[in-house]
Amino acid sequence: MDEIVARWLLLTAIFLVGEIIIRTYYLLGPTSGSLVGAVTAHLEFPFWSQWALFFFIAMIFIVLTRELKK
Repeated sequence: MDEIVARWLLLTAIFLVGEIIIRTYYLLGPTSGSLVGAVTAHLEFPFWSQWALFFFIAMIFIVLTRELKK
């Protein structure tokens, strides 16, 4: 496993543990974004596109969970 994929998966695990602890569904965005980052790193996308997809997916999930919480 590449080092960058391992770092993305570590970031995913950190966000997931945080979500399990606080149970607000707000960390599902960064969790899913970092998982997408790990997949794109495994597919050898450029580093800037990994981060762009991370932020894009995280923002979409944050907006969706905010709407669901209302």
